Amino acid sequence: MGFHPGPVDGQMGRLTRSAANKWRAGNDTERAKLLPGLNSTTAMEWCRTIGLLKVNARYAWPATRSLKVYPAGREYREIRAYFKELDDAARKFFRTKHNVRIAGRYDIVLGWTKKQMLANYQQARKDRGLDYQHAIKLRHINCNGKIVSALAIPGYIFVCWPIDDQESADSFRFMKQKIAAILVHEIMHQIQYEYSRISVFSHVVDSRSKILGPLWMIEGTAVYFQNQFVYDDVKGVGPSLRLQTYRLRNENKDLRSLTAPKSVHDRIGYKISGFATGLLAMRYGDQALFDYWKNFAVNKRQNASFRATFDMGLNEFLRLFSTLSSDVDAAEKFVSGP
Repeated sequence: MGFHPGPVDGQMGRLTRSAANKWRAGNDTERAKLLPGLNSTTAMEWCRTIGLLKVNARYAWPATRSLKVYPAGREYREIRAYFKELDDAARKFFRTKHNVRIAGRYDIVLGWTKKQMLANYQQARKDRGLDYQHAIKLRHINCNGKIVSALAIPGYIFVCWPIDDQESADSFRFMKQKIAAILVHEIMHQIQYEYSRISVFSHVVDSRSKILGPLWMIEGTAVYFQNQFVYDDVKGVGPSLRLQTYRLRNENKDLRSLTAPKSVHDRIGYKISGFATGLLAMRYGDQALFDYWKNFAVNKRQNASFRATFDMGLNEFLRLFSTLSSDVDAAEKFVSGP
């Protein structure tokens, strides 16, 4: 806000209200004028609006308490501590690398079967004082007891781990980087939801492409930052543009075909989507991948948001991509800018 709001104590005190009133008095924009009175119920709307109007207010998302990890129970204490440690590493990546601060308004829900995960989700909502949404669909998370997989909806990150009960604590010690990278991926989805102001979100994952934007860009952005986290963690550099293009030589590179969850939620879909968003990041900068979702909050249309962020229409980029993903010289010319 630019005004001292008092201590971080979770209370709507005199200094907090004073700072809010001074901020509103100094902002005569239509969006600021339409804000309701500040209280504990409307605080989220205030923070979203400030995040949109003030460039330095990155990811303003208030939390009433710290991150919680489920399942509860003393026997899972070590696993909860482990995930909190990895969550801290993922948050630190966004904070130090991209100046994106995450306040922790999501919970992490763990499980080794969908049945257990839904039971833990029910407990998480109960602890928030919310009704349990029986209609939640987790069919896009592969919880088969063999691999680590994850899914994000606003306010929750679901992670399925491969080993039953407490044995998983020992396995996780050897999977630290992988799971932290997965959390970076899912936290990026939380950022997309919040920046685009999709807070009351349909838990039907199939609707994301209709609500937020092209599915290839939703997943590709998360893949891009997930890979960046991995390369930074090992103090290395990612594969060259030439090598990435070579790896896609035998794949279908039509982004318009990546419109259904099954088409993008696999190794090839992730690879193509991540390459596409990587091209945009190399040309316009990583910040543009955050700005797109903020522009979406204003425009509510994919093409208008894309043009406002990248100075080209969405369909124009879709047509270009087939060439860019096949011709390394064209790709290098594209990322070097006009």
